[in-house]
Amino acid sequence: YKEEMGMAARVLADLARIQFRLKTEYVITDGTLLLKCWIMPVCRIPVAEITKVEDSHNPLSSYALSLDRLKIIYGKRYSLVSPDNKKDFIAELQKYNSDIIYVSRKK
Repeated sequence: YKEEMGMAARVLADLARIQFRLKTEYVITDGTLLLKCWIMPVCRIPVAEITKVEDSHNPLSSYALSLDRLKIIYGKRYSLVSPDNKKDFIAELQKYNSDIIYVSRKK
Protein backbone atom coordinates (compact mmCIF):
# COMPACT_ATOMS: atom_id res chain seq x y z
CA TYR A 1 0.00 0.00 0.00
CA LYS A 2 2.83 2.44 0.88
CA GLU A 3 4.49 1.75 -2.45
CA GLU A 4 1.29 2.55 -4.38
CA MET A 5 0.76 5.77 -2.42
CA GLY A 6 4.34 6.84 -3.09
CA MET A 7 3.91 6.16 -6.79
CA ALA A 8 0.63 8.09 -6.87
CA ALA A 9 2.29 11.04 -5.12
CA ARG A 10 5.12 11.05 -7.69
CA VAL A 11 2.64 10.98 -10.57
CA LEU A 12 0.67 13.88 -9.07
CA ALA A 13 3.88 15.86 -8.53
CA ASP A 14 4.93 15.23 -12.14
CA LEU A 15 1.52 16.35 -13.42
CA ALA A 16 1.73 19.50 -11.30
CA ARG A 17 5.19 20.30 -12.75
CA ILE A 18 3.88 19.83 -16.29
CA GLN A 19 0.87 22.07 -15.61
CA PHE A 20 3.12 24.64 -13.92
CA ARG A 21 5.44 24.71 -16.94
CA LEU A 22 2.55 25.12 -19.37
CA LYS A 23 0.95 27.96 -17.46
CA THR A 24 3.88 30.20 -16.51
CA GLU A 25 4.50 33.25 -18.66
CA TYR A 26 5.90 36.77 -18.59
CA VAL A 27 4.16 39.46 -20.64
CA ILE A 28 4.70 43.22 -20.98
CA THR A 29 1.42 45.06 -21.54
CA ASP A 30 0.89 48.82 -21.34
CA GLY A 31 4.23 49.32 -19.57
CA THR A 32 3.49 46.63 -16.99
CA LEU A 33 5.32 43.33 -16.64
CA LEU A 34 2.79 40.59 -15.85
CA LEU A 35 4.08 37.46 -14.16
CA LYS A 36 1.56 34.65 -14.60
CA CYS A 37 1.59 31.23 -12.99
CA TRP A 38 -1.32 28.84 -12.62
CA ILE A 39 -1.00 28.50 -8.82
CA MET A 40 -0.10 32.09 -7.94
CA PRO A 41 -1.94 35.38 -8.43
CA VAL A 42 -0.84 37.53 -11.38
CA CYS A 43 1.98 39.83 -10.30
CA ARG A 44 1.97 43.29 -11.92
CA ILE A 45 5.25 45.22 -12.00
CA PRO A 46 5.38 48.68 -13.60
CA VAL A 47 8.45 48.48 -15.86
CA ALA A 48 9.20 52.14 -15.08
CA GLU A 49 9.77 51.10 -11.42
CA ILE A 50 12.31 48.37 -12.24
CA THR A 51 15.80 49.56 -11.31
CA LYS A 52 17.88 46.41 -11.62
CA VAL A 53 17.85 42.86 -12.95
CA GLU A 54 20.46 40.42 -11.70
CA ASP A 55 21.27 36.74 -12.04
CA SER A 56 20.07 34.62 -9.13
CA HIS A 57 19.88 31.03 -7.94
CA ASN A 58 17.58 31.86 -5.01
CA PRO A 59 15.42 28.77 -4.33
CA LEU A 60 12.44 30.67 -2.89
CA SER A 61 9.04 29.93 -4.39
CA SER A 62 8.42 32.27 -7.29
CA TYR A 63 7.26 32.71 -10.87
CA ALA A 64 10.38 30.82 -11.98
CA LEU A 65 10.56 27.28 -13.30
CA SER A 66 14.26 26.68 -12.79
CA LEU A 67 16.95 27.81 -10.37
CA ASP A 68 18.71 29.68 -13.20
CA ARG A 69 16.77 32.85 -12.46
CA LEU A 70 16.65 36.59 -12.78
CA LYS A 71 15.90 38.78 -9.79
CA ILE A 72 13.81 41.79 -10.84
CA ILE A 73 14.24 44.63 -8.35
CA TYR A 74 11.61 47.36 -8.19
CA GLY A 75 11.17 49.78 -5.30
CA LYS A 76 11.91 47.86 -2.10
CA ARG A 77 10.61 44.60 -3.58
CA TYR A 78 11.79 41.92 -5.96
CA SER A 79 10.42 39.01 -7.96
CA LEU A 80 12.19 35.96 -9.38
CA VAL A 81 11.64 34.75 -12.94
CA SER A 82 13.28 32.23 -15.27
CA PRO A 83 12.65 33.23 -18.88
CA ASP A 84 13.78 30.83 -21.60
CA ASN A 85 16.03 33.50 -23.09
CA LYS A 86 17.38 35.83 -20.41
CA LYS A 87 19.21 38.12 -22.84
CA ASP A 88 16.09 38.79 -24.93
CA PHE A 89 13.94 39.19 -21.81
CA ILE A 90 16.27 41.84 -20.36
CA ALA A 91 16.53 43.62 -23.72
CA GLU A 92 12.73 43.75 -23.94
CA LEU A 93 12.49 45.28 -20.45
CA GLN A 94 15.16 47.84 -21.37
CA LYS A 95 13.13 48.89 -24.43
CA TYR A 96 10.49 50.14 -22.00
CA ASN A 97 12.93 51.44 -19.37
CA SER A 98 16.47 52.18 -20.54
CA ASP A 99 17.55 52.92 -16.94
CA ILE A 100 17.34 49.23 -15.94
CA ILE A 101 20.76 47.93 -14.92
CA TYR A 102 21.66 44.29 -15.52
CA VAL A 103 24.10 42.69 -13.10
CA SER A 104 25.56 39.36 -14.18
CA ARG A 105 26.70 36.99 -11.44
CA LYS A 106 28.50 34.69 -13.87
CA LYS A 107 32.25 34.45 -13.54
